[in-house]
Amino acid sequence: MQSPPENSSPVASFKEYLGTEPICLPEPIALSSTLQDCITARVSCRHFSDQPMNLSQLSTVANAAYGIKGGSYYDHYELLERPVPSAGGLYPLELYFLLRNVEKIDPGVYHYAPLVHGLETIQKLEVSRQVLSEIFLWQPYVGDASVVVFYAAVLERSLWKYTDRGYRYVLFEGGHVAQNVNLVAASLGLGSLNLGGFFDDQIAALLDIETDEEVPLYGTALGVPAHGDGADIRCPEAIGDY
Repeated sequence: MQSPPENSSPVASFKEYLGTEPICLPEPIALSSTLQDCITARVSCRHFSDQPMNLSQLSTVANAAYGIKGGSYYDHYELLERPVPSAGGLYPLELYFLLRNVEKIDPGVYHYAPLVHGLETIQKLEVSRQVLSEIFLWQPYVGDASVVVFYAAVLERSLWKYTDRGYRYVLFEGGHVAQNVNLVAASLGLGSLNLGGFFDDQIAALLDIETDEEVPLYGTALGVPAHGDGADIRCPEAIGDY
């Protein structure tokens, strides 16, 4: 059994917004697709419909990305089990959701609180299609997504133990989380698009984070794909594909 991480991190293991009451998410959907089905179905979607996502879909994505699966005890330490591996069990990431078109919840920016499986409100606002596209280096299809997931890293959670190598581990973890999001989205019939190009300062301002403490790493746009074949969903006129 792996030893628990040393409890000497200078920052908290979880970020909390104590001034807001979390919005509880429903139980995640029990997925029936096989892993092979999800791998086969995953494509980069650049053609989203205007059909909204629902809260159960959002809940399932959040839980598979960075939720709490359970816990165990080792030598008086509680070890929380999560869906992705993390160097030293430190889990340096924080997830944020920009909601644009989700049933029963106002558009805005929300922080995912895994301990309660809920969303903490950062700000309620509607981000226009044009503004969102510009933030992601003028990628127009991002502006049609129902949800954009942001993965940010509280670097000191990793660096205090692993020093410079911790940067590498943090990047690995961001990839693990994004792949879970991609595969679960495919199982739910959603389109996903991974986003590595963006203006860091504008993303940080949108999420209300300080970049000397927390760094935006990556994003994934989600939504119901528009009707059409695989080539249409990918939008072949766009440059590049993951």
